Amino acid sequence: LLPTDIEGKFVEKFSVNKANYYVIYLDSDYAIEYDCQEQLGVTNYCVHIMSRQTNIDDKKLEELKQYALSLQLNPRNLAFQRTEQFTCRN
Repeated sequence: LLPTDIEGKFVEKFSVNKANYYVIYLDSDYAIEYDCQEQLGVTNYCVHIMSRQTNIDDKKLEELKQYALSLQLNPRNLAFQRTEQFTCRN
C-alpha cells in the first residue's frame, strides 16, 4: 500500500494493477476499509469490517454495516458476506 496526500487513503499496486484503499472508520477495536478498482470499464469494490477480537458482536457489526451503507459504498446492493478468520491469532 502506498500512502497518498489524502488522510486515510492508500493505493495498492501489484505490477500493473492498482486499487484505491480508504480507511473510513477506525477506533480502538474496529476498522472499516473500502477499496475499489476499475478494470476494463468495470468497477469492483469491497468493504471490509475488521475487529481486534476473534468474534464481533452482532449489534456492533450491524452498526458498522449501516455506517458503510450510509456512505453509499454499495451501489450494486451486493449481499453482505461474512468471512470467518479461524486461523488468525491475536
